Amino acid sequence: MNTELTTPADQLKNKFFSLQEPSDVADMLEVPYKVLMYIVYRKPLHLQYKRFEIKKRLGGERVITAPRSSIKILQQKLNYVLRLIYRPKACVHGYVNGRDIRSNARIHANKRWVYNVDLLNFFPSINFGRVRGMFMKYFDLPDACATVLAQICCYNNELPQGAPTSPIISNMICAVLDRDLMYLAKSSSCSYTRYADDIVFSTTKKNFPHHITSEIQRIVEQNGFSINPKKVRLSQYFQRQEVTGLTVNKFPNVRRQFIKEVRAVLNVWEKYGPEEAQQFYRTKYGIENRNPVNDFWNLENTMKGKINYIRMVRGESNSIYQKLADRYNKLVGSGFPVYNRSILEAVSPSLWVLESDEELEQGTGFMLNGVGLVTCAHVVKKDTVAYRTCDTSKKYSVKTSRIHPLRDFAILSIDYDDCIGLEPSFDEGIEIGKNIILVGYPNYQVGDTPYIQNGAITMERKVRSSGIEQKRFMISASIIYGNSGGPVLNESGKVIGIAVTGQPSLVTPSHSDRTEKHGVIPIGDILIPVPD
Repeated sequence: MNTELTTPADQLKNKFFSLQEPSDVADMLEVPYKVLMYIVYRKPLHLQYKRFEIKKRLGGERVITAPRSSIKILQQKLNYVLRLIYRPKACVHGYVNGRDIRSNARIHANKRWVYNVDLLNFFPSINFGRVRGMFMKYFDLPDACATVLAQICCYNNELPQGAPTSPIISNMICAVLDRDLMYLAKSSSCSYTRYADDIVFSTTKKNFPHHITSEIQRIVEQNGFSINPKKVRLSQYFQRQEVTGLTVNKFPNVRRQFIKEVRAVLNVWEKYGPEEAQQFYRTKYGIENRNPVNDFWNLENTMKGKINYIRMVRGESNSIYQKLADRYNKLVGSGFPVYNRSILEAVSPSLWVLESDEELEQGTGFMLNGVGLVTCAHVVKKDTVAYRTCDTSKKYSVKTSRIHPLRDFAILSIDYDDCIGLEPSFDEGIEIGKNIILVGYPNYQVGDTPYIQNGAITMERKVRSSGIEQKRFMISASIIYGNSGGPVLNESGKVIGIAVTGQPSLVTPSHSDRTEKHGVIPIGDILIPVPD
């Protein structure tokens, strides 16, 4: 073959398939033959690898065997050659360019049944003989060359978790396993994927085909692996379904607890500073995946990595990610792009529709950071439920944390953690003429976007009801029925008040900016307790 007409990558592939002697391996890896033999056969193992343990998320420890410089360089070069040759099956999502935990989870999203299986001691169960046999059987390499390649890839008769070559070698070893499980999935109307040692079957069938469980075990054992009985789970659509750490009930998503942890650390950081936040993180969450050999750990890097993980899963346009990124930037000074979000994008994730079938009434509520779900007291009835417009099929019962019928405000709690809260504003007083933004869901029907009206503060007024004097401020923006309980924002997007009662519609004649019934409750009145 005329190598002058081929690319360097083609030349490397040709060298791999033309291997005849161990010296050819040295030539392919661009290292002197004597050096290769010394590293592979004579250099002490403790000088080639370092071993340490890291904590697993669900408990226990994982042993990592990381190669040192000389053997690591050989593995990196061999890994590059193998990546030129390897053609992954469609079911393989781990250690493959262009595929990741999202692509793996997406296959199993919105399914009736999800069946998770973990392979026990995945890398250690792939021994020297299996690696050597793979090079001989699948690539038809001579015994001597396959032996040297296996020596490069293995440590202490097993595939070391931490070596650059281990991921791709494991995928190559699993080729027959993947073929057999793909056939089983297809014959059972299921979807199948594998991400390293995580095996997942899912289906939309009404009943899960239970013969699959015994068949998976038979195929796994037939291919030289075993199942971890502690990590076998069959979950239905009404339970939490997870694939490689992501929830897949509707679409691939980050666990709520993960986002709560990030918010908790940022809260401590904002209130008490980085040292307190670092101690809080160490005490409550530990330092996951810490390499004891390298004692360097940094709060900024850790939180940036976690927020980047949320971006990877939810996308850069996701409002939760953007808000966390903005908070991080304010603490550190930079790290993420600055997102100039519109009011609609910024406020929508915090808004709720409150509905009562018994009273045939509807109002608006909003999440307020550190407080809860805020609305007007007259909106809350015995059968009131709350829902978000992004999924009107899920309606949540509300519990009253604090309610004041005379002052007409209520703070509710709800069994829903994954919601962004708006920030209250105490920096600016209520000043006549200041611009405001009124937001809510008046007379909401499925498909409606939030109602957003710009206006200004027109006056202050004292209102007496049942002997209680209370403050209101009037706005020029028209409050319509159903907007009750909605937030009123300043130009910075922070909450300065709660819209009270409204008029039937925009076309109904009204003096909403001059009537106390169409005013706004200052946010301070619900956050700073006022004597009854």
